[in-house]
Amino acid sequence: MVMHEEQFDAIVVGSGFGGSVIAYRLAEAGLRVCLLERGKAYPPGSFPRSPYWMRDSFWDPGKGLYGLYDFWSFHRIHALVASGLGGGSLIYANVVMRKDEEWFVKDDLQNGGYEYWPLTRPKPDPHYDAVEGMMRPQRVSPHRWVNKRPMRSRLTLATQPSHNIEKG
Repeated sequence: MVMHEEQFDAIVVGSGFGGSVIAYRLAEAGLRVCLLERGKAYPPGSFPRSPYWMRDSFWDPGKGLYGLYDFWSFHRIHALVASGLGGGSLIYANVVMRKDEEWFVKDDLQNGGYEYWPLTRPKPDPHYDAVEGMMRPQRVSPHRWVNKRPMRSRLTLATQPSHNIEKG
């Protein structure tokens, strides 16, 4: 067996929301980065389109399945996570949405409140702008039909490249 010796300044495990950003930023800073991902790439058009095709889309190596969806079950809690290049963003419908003002709750925690955001709605805008500048999301009309089902009006930005977005 021939072994190639490669050296990296950083190794990032997982290509999801956190891993992809940190790998990009480290590489942008000039570091040699190794990004490890257990799943495969899912290019446009490769997602299952029917319940029939979902049967092979789960991650269960013991059964020879290396699909996108990995179901984790613990005591009183369950999670569906992704196994693929892009991590969890693959199963969050590849949608970019800016949080509405009402999400930035400032309850009085001393008087029965349970939620307090330390920032206001405009504060994350430069970060949303940066993500949208990099990802180039495309607007989707709330009245557009996909697979003969209407898109929900809250899903206004899809991160698919523009050549995969139907005009409508």
